[in-house]
Amino acid sequence: MEEKYIGDKKIKDAKRTEEKTPGGVDIIAVTYEDGKIEHFSDLLYSKIVSETSCSASELREKRGRAG
Repeated sequence: MEEKYIGDKKIKDAKRTEEKTPGGVDIIAVTYEDGKIEHFSDLLYSKIVSETSCSASELREKRGRAG
C-alpha cells in the first residue's frame, strides 16, 4: 500500500466496515501507524486522505470543503 495520510498522521490500514451513515454512505475504519483508529464516511475520507502529510490548518480546510 502506498503511503497515505490524514493530516500529519500516517495511515497503516483503511477498511470499509459493514456500517453506514444514516444517509446510506459507507463507513471507513482508518488505523494509523500509532494504533489509533478513526471512522469516517466514505465521502469525507475521499476528501481528506492524501499522499503527503499536511498541517492541522490544511486538514480543517479539506474537511470544510467536504461539507
